[in-house]
Amino acid sequence: MLYNQTEFYIQDNWKVTNRLTLDYGMRFVHQQPQYDQFGQESNFFPDKWKASDAQVLYIAGCSNGATVCTGNLRNAMDPRTGKILTAVGAANTQAAIGRRFPARAIR
Repeated sequence: MLYNQTEFYIQDNWKVTNRLTLDYGMRFVHQQPQYDQFGQESNFFPDKWKASDAQVLYIAGCSNGATVCTGNLRNAMDPRTGKILTAVGAANTQAAIGRRFPARAIR
């Protein structure tokens, strides 16, 4: 995060009497808003978010319909439809679990 800041301070004192001295000062600051020089910062605006625009990730599913499975029976599954992802020539599709759907499958 970067920002530019300019400031200065003015101070003075004035001896009014032998028993009273005024010592005063004032600080002036001009600070610009911070910004991300690499453009890597992001924000979440709840009022602009729509569930229909959210990314969908493959979840773990069992190709035999069981609740719990291991080995080649564990595959990537579409959480919206429950359909198991298949890949020609592959024993299973575990590598796709946690990855997002291709853009053409979202719309």
